[in-house]
Amino acid sequence: MTPHRAVTPDRAVTPDRAVTLDLAAAVTARNFSVELNVAAGETVAVLGPNGAGKSTLLNLVAGLLRPDTGHVQLAGRTLAGRTLADPAAHVWVPPHERGVSLLAQQPLLFPHLSVLDNVAFGPRSAGKSSRDARAIARIWLEEVDALELAERRPASLSGGQAQRIGVARALASDPQLLLLDEPFAALDVAVAPALRRMLRRVLESRTVVVVTHDVLDAFTLADRVVVMHDGAIVEQGPTREVLLHPRTRFTAELAALNLLMGTRVDGGMSMGGGTGFEGRVIAAAVAHSAAGAAFPIGAAAAMAVRPSAVSVSVAEHASAERASAEHASADPTSTEQASADRSAGLNVLRGIVHDLEPRGDVVRVRGVVGGSGVVSGLGALGGAEGAGQALAADVLPSVVVDLDLSPGAAVFFSFEPGAATMYPSA
Repeated sequence: MTPHRAVTPDRAVTPDRAVTLDLAAAVTARNFSVELNVAAGETVAVLGPNGAGKSTLLNLVAGLLRPDTGHVQLAGRTLAGRTLADPAAHVWVPPHERGVSLLAQQPLLFPHLSVLDNVAFGPRSAGKSSRDARAIARIWLEEVDALELAERRPASLSGGQAQRIGVARALASDPQLLLLDEPFAALDVAVAPALRRMLRRVLESRTVVVVTHDVLDAFTLADRVVVMHDGAIVEQGPTREVLLHPRTRFTAELAALNLLMGTRVDGGMSMGGGTGFEGRVIAAAVAHSAAGAAFPIGAAAAMAVRPSAVSVSVAEHASAERASAEHASADPTSTEQASADRSAGLNVLRGIVHDLEPRGDVVRVRGVVGGSGVVSGLGALGGAEGAGQALAADVLPSVVVDLDLSPGAAVFFSFEPGAATMYPSA
């Protein structure tokens, strides 16, 4: 057995790859219903908050949980559920016979065995001789840069070292599918980057499902991202496309992006639905991925902008004042004020502060722009249901003090057109 050493930062997912994992299963008690395919050689990152169903998904594949309905298949072999050959029969393959390795947050090494024998355990259980199993173990210990730890016991290892050994042990059994459950959650922040680099190298060309809360894990490791919420998949696609151009507010929240929704108009996006007022147009660059796609004027549009690119003020720019007055005189019943400040190169939107949250050396100012200033179900970056839409800005604490910002304060959010990306919302 030879470990995979080739590294390609942006691995292409080709449509002709054979499907390795085919899951379509439901667990009624957990309100879980998911369909997921993973291609051979593909790494899929599963993102979502606690309670989204990520662990349920892994447990169904690993054989730690039985589906109420549906099936789990690996490389064409039914692991759970009913088969096409005999629909009346219910198949259940126990975990140790599935060809699946699961690496949890804690590697759970055998304390009475040396590091070498821990890694050799899988091949030995599969029928390899002690000599061959140890040879395979040494290969994988070298692959994860831990060969010098071979004779040590788990109690003497640091968290990062133990996780490396866990990866080597999981791969030494040569699984058809590797499951990683929050592999960096229990590690110090200083240790995680080196572990990510190691995993990206050793997982190349393997079929992997990695569950994580951290979008950095997805960017580093995954070809494709699946976003889960309330026991269902709410969005999925190529990693960069999903996380840089989210189409749901929940995904935008995970990716730490603001998401504004509207309609494409000449020069940008309208949040209001009409194209006749200059004050309703927000200027932005069109995403490269949308440049060749059907994205005509009048199409439903989404716009992403990072909170760090958004500024907050309590006084509107002169050109924005003119645009706002122009819009107000044309439509006095609307309280939405959005302008493209052409002379200053800024998009300026009138809003109301919803809350403030300290985040290290900055304060996140969450607000509502447009409509009545009320957003239903405002989340971490805001979920907008109704006329208002959520917008957040990361500002220095001194700005909060100088502007006397507090919930309910009237403010203006502004950002450069070049800081925003517009793309089809569906």
